[in-house]
Amino acid sequence: MRRKIKGIIDDIKKVLSMKDGMIMVKKQLKTVAAGTLIIYLAFLLKLVLFKQIPLHESPEHFAALSGDLIKQNFAYSNMTPFATVKRYMMVAHSRPGLSIPNLLGNLAGFIPFGLLIPVMVKKLRNSWLMLLLSFLFSLALEIIQLSLALGVFDVDDLLLNTAGGVFGYLLFSLLIKIGRSK
Repeated sequence: MRRKIKGIIDDIKKVLSMKDGMIMVKKQLKTVAAGTLIIYLAFLLKLVLFKQIPLHESPEHFAALSGDLIKQNFAYSNMTPFATVKRYMMVAHSRPGLSIPNLLGNLAGFIPFGLLIPVMVKKLRNSWLMLLLSFLFSLALEIIQLSLALGVFDVDDLLLNTAGGVFGYLLFSLLIKIGRSK
């Protein structure tokens, strides 16, 4: 009887040590995800907000910022869904170097967002929340871009970025399912 109890206690210790090991792995994964997220966000902000203006020229740009410049950028904005996508698709055969990278870039640029955020925050492991969060983050970038005259607002960028974030979340969900099945 004592051997049985000792065996059960040993089994419980093994399970607890495995659980501690899993907790350590999850913490390490979150740490790696946090570092990756910081690097990704820095790269994304540079790519989205400072694609037309080099960082070293930004002080001069912001010093010259005026209401007229913002109004001019607003006039060039696209508020019609899929207008930019249609325009790029029409010229895709003659200028694939322009249209394909732009469309795929907007989509692919947000995949890491949808992949990394749910690793960091368990409460955001919901497709509707990630759709909303991707939309709001993209909207914030578009508004900043417009209001600081760093580019124009394009509703198609908003749609493609949001789709990329959702695609990233679906990829995260798939990886979780694969991990649990093993």
